[in-house]
Amino acid sequence: MNKQKTINIRRTSYIILLCLISSLVMTSCGKQNEPIFLKLSTDIQGGYDLQELDLTELGIEAPGGICIYNESIYVCDLSNNCVVKLGKDFVKEDSFGTLGMEEGNFSEPRDITFSDGCFYVLDSKNNRVQKFTSDFQYLEMYYLHPLYAQQGLGRYVSIAVDAEGIVYVSAISADVMDAYVFAYKNGEWEKIGEEVVGYLCAGEKSMYFANIFEFEIKENTMAIQSGENRLYEVAESKLAPIAQIDDKYAPAALCYWGDHIYMVSIGKGAVNRFSRQDEVFETLFVLPSTELYMYMDIDAAGNIYISDSENRRFYFAEKHE
Repeated sequence: MNKQKTINIRRTSYIILLCLISSLVMTSCGKQNEPIFLKLSTDIQGGYDLQELDLTELGIEAPGGICIYNESIYVCDLSNNCVVKLGKDFVKEDSFGTLGMEEGNFSEPRDITFSDGCFYVLDSKNNRVQKFTSDFQYLEMYYLHPLYAQQGLGRYVSIAVDAEGIVYVSAISADVMDAYVFAYKNGEWEKIGEEVVGYLCAGEKSMYFANIFEFEIKENTMAIQSGENRLYEVAESKLAPIAQIDDKYAPAALCYWGDHIYMVSIGKGAVNRFSRQDEVFETLFVLPSTELYMYMDIDAAGNIYISDSENRRFYFAEKHE
C-alpha cells in the first residue's frame, strides 16, 4: 500500500443531532499555551497487516471499548449489556454482566480500561463507573449522575485511569449543554478544563485527551463543530494543549504505547501515531470504514485492536518488522 485511499464517511444520527442543536452550546477558548500545528503525513508508513472481523459472528452486536489484558481481549457490548472476553485467536471465552442496575450489571457499557490490577467499566446508561478485580469480581462503583443537574442526562464517551488511581471520564449531557472531562478525586467528581468532547488515554506519567468536537462562538452564535481538533495533556486540573491536529481530523479513539500517542480519525479514515519527543505525526494505515464511536488498545507486541460500533466490526492490525 503506497498511498492513502479515500474513505466515504457515513455520518451517524448522533452527529446530525449535535449539528441541529449547535446553536445552544457555548465555550470560552483561551489563546495561552498555543500548541504546535501538526500536518498529517501523506505517506503510509506500513509495518502492519490489517485484518477485519465481523463481531456479530461472536454474538457481539455493538462493540464499544477494548482492553487488552493478560493476552485476552475484553470488549464492551452495548447492545447485550456485557463485557465479552476473547482469546488472542478471537474466540469467545467468557462474558460478564447482564442488563440491570445491581452490582455487576450493565446498561450500555461504553468503555473499559485496566489499571493497577483492576478493570474499570464506564456503565453509561446506569450513570456510573464500576470497578472489578482482574477476574471480574465486583469491587465498587462511582456514580456519575451528580455531574449534571438531573439524573439520567449523561452521555459518556471515554474512561481512563492514571498511575495514581484517579479515574477520568469524558462526558456530555444529553442536551449538549455541558461537555467536560471529569476526574474522581477524594470521593467526588471534579470538572476539568473547558467544554470539550472526546477521548482519554493514560500515558506513563500523564493523562492525555483529544477532542472530537469543539465549542466556540461564531458571530455571537454559540456553536459546536468538528474542526481543528487538539491534543491535550491533563495537568493540575486543567487541559493543557500540546498539539493542534489537522483540520477536521476528528479523533475517535486514543491510545498510548511505546512513548507514542495513537489516534483513529473519522475525518481522515486513518490510524496515526504522534511522538511528543520529535513532534512527528505519521499515518500508519487506513481503515475500510469509520464511525463516531470507535475504540482502540495496543498489546505488548504493538498490535493494534480497534472496534467500530456502528459497523459491528473489529479491526486487528498485526505489527511486523
